[in-house]
Amino acid sequence: MARDYYDILGVPRDADAKVIKKAYRKLAKQYHPDVNKDPAAEAKFAEAQEAHDVLADEKKRKLYDRFGHAGVAGGAAGAGFEGEPFAGGRTTYSGPGGVNFSAEDFAKGVDLDSIFDFFGGGGGRPRAGRAGARRTSRGRDVQSSVTIPFSQAAHGGSVTLKTGGAGNGEQIEVKIPRGVDDGAKLRLKGKGQVGSGGGARGDLILTVKIAPHPYFRRDALDLHLDVPVSLDEAIFGATIEVPTLSGRANLKIPEGTGSGSRLRLRGAGLENAEGQKGDLYALVQVEVPRQMDAEHRTILEQLRGKLPDPRQDLGW
Repeated sequence: MARDYYDILGVPRDADAKVIKKAYRKLAKQYHPDVNKDPAAEAKFAEAQEAHDVLADEKKRKLYDRFGHAGVAGGAAGAGFEGEPFAGGRTTYSGPGGVNFSAEDFAKGVDLDSIFDFFGGGGGRPRAGRAGARRTSRGRDVQSSVTIPFSQAAHGGSVTLKTGGAGNGEQIEVKIPRGVDDGAKLRLKGKGQVGSGGGARGDLILTVKIAPHPYFRRDALDLHLDVPVSLDEAIFGATIEVPTLSGRANLKIPEGTGSGSRLRLRGAGLENAEGQKGDLYALVQVEVPRQMDAEHRTILEQLRGKLPDPRQDLGW
């Protein structure tokens, strides 16, 4: 016997849409096959999804509350109604699951148009003695995610994914555009759930997550890099090598560069699919030596008290 949808979600029968949605999300997070590898989890996830699909839909919930599972049986397959006259000139309408709906039922609060639309009648109320046409239904879109290396996000490429459950999945190749953003969503047409009644398949909505880089930080198409420089390089200036996504590049440190200065390498950031390029920003960090030999200490002692006071213009 099919379980009660309210029991599946663990909500009372008078629960509002917000409570139903919250309960479903909790179960989906717990039993989604991507995170729960228990063989029974997939069935529980499907059960919760089915319960949510009915209770979150006002028309379907109305039918379920009045007639139970029989009231929503076959809805996805697009079953129709067949009208049959009986004594008194009234007509009953036989829906999926052998449930009979009379005019008296609808007079008590069940909307005929809602029931007919749900079961696939399409153009209005059913006609006596004529079966409703079978309705096709597009498959649901499927949400998933993939984590790719930082370098692949920068240069683009492809990843191979497996959809569906174990043993009957489909391997698909997903093209990753260069410069893709973290959190970007890619829509793969026809890679979602199979439709019913010959309906089209849904889509796969893939959220791209980018693994962090060991030393680059990203801001849109720009890259940021911490660059340590020695005390003498900061004082006298220098040209040093720094990494970029395409190799190494020379960075000029101007004479008298202070810690916290930001230097730019134009066009050394990321490039997107439209050919737009970002820049690489080097954040200078002047490193003061923690240990010095006697010679170095003697040299620096000669500067003590002879350099300008960096706080003299602060008004302290």
